[in-house]
Amino acid sequence: MNLPDSHKPAPEAPQDGDPSTDAPLQASIIEGTEQEAEGVTDDAPIGPPAKLNKHWGWLVLVILGWFAWTGSRGLDFGRYWDDPLHQRNLQHALDHGRLLPGWYNYPSMTFLLSVGALAPELSEIPWGEMKIRHERRVGQEIQGITIPTQDLKDRVGSPRFVQRQRKIFLGLASLALLWIFLAGREAMNTLGGLWAATALGTSWEFAYHARWVAPDPILVQFASLFLWLLLRARRNGGSLVPAAMALGAVISTKYTGGILLLPLLVSAWNRRGTRPKDEIPVLLLAMTATFIAITPGCLVEPQLFLRDVLWEVEHYGLGAYGYTVAPGLSHMGLIIHYLGRTLGSAHAPLAAMFSLLVFSGMVVWARRKPNEMILLAAVPCLLALLFSSQRVFFARNMLLFLPFGVLFAAQGALWLGRWARYPMVLPLCLVTALAIPGALRQEASASSIEDHRPPIEAFADWINSHEKQVGLTPELAGELESHLGELPDHCVTGFSPPTELIAFRPAQVARNQNVELLGSNLPGSTEHIFGPLDVNWEWYTTFHPSRIVVARPEILTQFTNWEAFFK
Repeated sequence: MNLPDSHKPAPEAPQDGDPSTDAPLQASIIEGTEQEAEGVTDDAPIGPPAKLNKHWGWLVLVILGWFAWTGSRGLDFGRYWDDPLHQRNLQHALDHGRLLPGWYNYPSMTFLLSVGALAPELSEIPWGEMKIRHERRVGQEIQGITIPTQDLKDRVGSPRFVQRQRKIFLGLASLALLWIFLAGREAMNTLGGLWAATALGTSWEFAYHARWVAPDPILVQFASLFLWLLLRARRNGGSLVPAAMALGAVISTKYTGGILLLPLLVSAWNRRGTRPKDEIPVLLLAMTATFIAITPGCLVEPQLFLRDVLWEVEHYGLGAYGYTVAPGLSHMGLIIHYLGRTLGSAHAPLAAMFSLLVFSGMVVWARRKPNEMILLAAVPCLLALLFSSQRVFFARNMLLFLPFGVLFAAQGALWLGRWARYPMVLPLCLVTALAIPGALRQEASASSIEDHRPPIEAFADWINSHEKQVGLTPELAGELESHLGELPDHCVTGFSPPTELIAFRPAQVARNQNVELLGSNLPGSTEHIFGPLDVNWEWYTTFHPSRIVVARPEILTQFTNWEAFFK
């Protein structure tokens, strides 16, 4: 007798640890692309039908477009401290007539990208008119054109050049979303890839760093590419050479990216059907050749190369302008604070939720592919140990944790979805909770940079709407009095109890020779910031565009002679 579905006996509940439960767990936490091709049954705990999943993959372009659009609107944010450095490298190359920066504290990826920003000016030179005195007199002086070296040097650093340079860096950094989507799809399924790409693409920390002419956002992009190629080779048994070449690009962007050599070598050592002693030399050759092709100065100028690399090591060991921290547990605590309460979201509760998803994803990954999880988790763990031993904390160094974090968080979100009646609902709700505030923050950042109104206007409106006693620096007090006609009763010049808040312009701190430089890395120290939302100022207090900071008096402990701050 055929029973209706409602009277059929329920299937026996699977037990944890039963290998037979792994395959149908979702479309797929482990072997996503294969199961997507076959389709997903209605009984699968996670994942829409395979055909729908494949169509959803195109949504990554929407996320990428949003990231690039909001980022491009915020490129005119003012000066970044590395801008003159990259411009000097270009001018050095023009002076010497060689495609070498003459400076190797960073590898040469950022230099080559900056050369690309000069392409329109270089294209104006009539290269086709070059000739020599006689076709057989090889090596004679080139005649027919004169390269306008001084004119090119003058254009380097112009506003148009800087904007073009930043567009190139932003555009390349944006590709990280595509690579992390492909890595997530390889490790999980299309939904997992979209989850990871959305979390990365709406990350406020990644977004404002991506506008800088700096190696770190580019490092995230190449690291994401490396992860995709590595995961694909591990699952499909393909060649690891593309991953090795991507690793060469990683190291050519920033030397600390060399830590990714560990998962590459271990993957090669553990592969079936290959001989490690034969494959590993090939991988090292591919990686090294890529690095040398991008940073030839390591061979052409070896003494200069070693000098600059050793200087950078010493720099991180001794401290840096405004960013010096004590090594060891204190530094590790700052790293954990940034990773746990800032990197995942600009809102601390959402950042904490992201961290919990990362931890959940690591547990799930460890249950299903323990060797792979250990391999991937080893990289951020070693990075944390490496950085905590130094005396410098730059938040931008933490960006390399992001590709690993969003993959683990996506895995955690998909795993949580298995407990819901409709498995897609919970992962979508979680990523929406992260993405919407992050996207709004990106929009607010772009709008604030486009808005050139003086910050004193918004500050005055805030002062008039609050009754807390605010201590002002003399310069800011004079500015506010000039704007309002008189100082409100709850505003005082200087600081004395019961002052509840203090307000100042960061640029005034830098100009005051009687006050020690305000340190950076001050999470939770501010109440309000009026002016452009171009940076997470609590971690980068040395950024001095026009802004007014309202903070709690505890921030004064950062000064050895804070009384001079109000004189």
